[in-house]
Amino acid sequence: MMINVQPEAGDQLEIEQPVVADMSGMSAEKIWSFLEDSGFIYPQKRQMVDQDSAKATLAKLMHKNNVFKGLVVTRGSSIYAHLSAVRVYDKVWMVQHMASRPYRKEKVSHALMLNLAMLEYFEQSSDIEWIRATYRHENKRVSRLYEALAAQVSRPGLSITQYYNCMRLSDHTFEVPVSAYLEVKALPNDGLSGFECFRGLPRDYEEAGLERRQEFLGVYHLGILVGYSVLEVSSPGLNLSELTNAFRVFMFIEDPEALPYLIQVSTNYYKSLGRHHVIALVEDDLAPSFEALGFERFKRYTFWTWHQSLCRQFYDFIRNWH
Repeated sequence: MMINVQPEAGDQLEIEQPVVADMSGMSAEKIWSFLEDSGFIYPQKRQMVDQDSAKATLAKLMHKNNVFKGLVVTRGSSIYAHLSAVRVYDKVWMVQHMASRPYRKEKVSHALMLNLAMLEYFEQSSDIEWIRATYRHENKRVSRLYEALAAQVSRPGLSITQYYNCMRLSDHTFEVPVSAYLEVKALPNDGLSGFECFRGLPRDYEEAGLERRQEFLGVYHLGILVGYSVLEVSSPGLNLSELTNAFRVFMFIEDPEALPYLIQVSTNYYKSLGRHHVIALVEDDLAPSFEALGFERFKRYTFWTWHQSLCRQFYDFIRNWH
C-alpha cells in the first residue's frame, strides 16, 4: 500500500513525499535505530529489555510470518514513523509501538497515515476478529486518538476498556507462609472458558523461530479453586514493554493466604526462566497485595479491545481527524 500526500503549489520537493511501507525484509537494525532516535526506546525502557534478545526477535519478525504486521512511513531512505501489530491470541491482534519524529512540512500526520493503513489491513484479514490497543494516558497523541475512536462505538459488546497497573519485581525474592490447606497446581490451557484463545498460536510462532505460550496456575484452599493466574511467555522484546511476558491474577473470592501464595508461585515461574524483571498486570483492587510483596507500580495501561467490524467506521473517522 502506498499513501502519498501531494505538495501544495510552491512547495519545494527537496525531500521525497511520505510513503507507507511494509516492514517485511527491512533491516532490523535500522528499525531499532529509529525507535531509539525517535525517543520511543527511552532510558527506562532500555534498562527493562534484554536488548540483544529483543533485536534478535525483531530480526525474525522482519521475515514473512503469520504473527506480525509492521508498517513505517518513509521519505526516501529515512524512516519517520512506525507502527506494528502482533497476533497475541488466536483471532486477536495487538497494536503497539506507535513512534514518530517531527517533520516540519508534515501535511498529514504520519501517525494517522499508519493507523489508516493498519485499519485497512485489519479489515481485509479474514483471520482477525478483535483488535487490542494498549496505551498510557501520558502519551497524549495516542490516548486522544484511541479515546476519540472508542467514543464512536454505540453498540454494546463491540468494545471493552480495561485498566491495569504494570507492576515490576526486580532482582528480589520473597517467601510467604504457606498453609497446609493451600495448593497451587497447573490448570489445562482450555480449562477456563471465555479466556483468550491460544488455539494454533504456539505453532505459528515456532514456524517464525519465536516463542509464545500461556500457562494457567490455580490456587486451591481445602481443595476448592479460589483463584488462578495466567502466565504469558514470549520471545523477549515481542512487545518492548514486555506486556507479552507478564502474568495476571484473578480471584474468585477474597483469600488473604491464597493470593500471596499464588503471586509467589507465579513469580518463581518467571525467575526459573532466568527473567531479571518479573512483570504483572494488576487491577487496582489487587495492587496493594502485590506492593506488600515488593512489586512496584511503574506504569498504568489502558487495554482497549474492539471488534473488526468497526474498522471501516474508524477509518472514516480518522480521515477527518484534526
